Amino acid sequence: MDTKPSPGEPFSALISSMKPGQKMIEKLLQVDKSFDQLEYYYDEFGFRVVEEDGAEPKSNKLLGVPLHVDPHHKLQWEAHLEFTLNSSVEDFCWDNMKTSLPRSAKLNQLVAQGIPHHIRPQVWMRLCGAVEKKHASKVTYDEIIRASECVNTASCLEIEKDLLRTMPSNACFSSPDSPGIDKLRRILRGLTWFYPDNGYCQGTGMIAGHLLLFMEEEDAFWMLCSII
Repeated sequence: MDTKPSPGEPFSALISSMKPGQKMIEKLLQVDKSFDQLEYYYDEFGFRVVEEDGAEPKSNKLLGVPLHVDPHHKLQWEAHLEFTLNSSVEDFCWDNMKTSLPRSAKLNQLVAQGIPHHIRPQVWMRLCGAVEKKHASKVTYDEIIRASECVNTASCLEIEKDLLRTMPSNACFSSPDSPGIDKLRRILRGLTWFYPDNGYCQGTGMIAGHLLLFMEEEDAFWMLCSII
């Protein structure tokens, strides 16, 4: 029986669709052991960390620092969303939420203090306008992906070259069969098709890769559209 990983365990902060399977994890560990180097471990977001690279006291380094959730701050966010954005607590559901979050001094305060990990995708999308852009689009994400699969351009060749170079230290993107590679390919090709005047920009791969650690593929695509 699968058990839910505890906070701080390898891959524990990833969305379920991005977590490497047991065979992938075993393969990663075998590759690590094949090098005559220092011991590695994988953090909550799937990044490979060398033991001696742990964060120093008062350092800004994020790798190796366990994700901390403040229960009080989490409760403040939930209360704000439930009581100010819905007609009743019983109706609270992201599907019933508006496409954007009403700006207020309280919301600014909460954002400044940080957005709890478990609601980052939904809040990010509503703060940046991604949900509105998704609903306003005349084509769906599935249609964009189907259209972009039929295109074979120089941009597509560049995308293929960059897939394994985008986030090689992350288990989700380190090999051709990693769970994030196909998602990253579809998003980047979809963006190139959706914004033909822009073409392919290498920097979008890094942004897309990080977004995929937090949210599903389609949501990451519309987030990038809003950013663009």
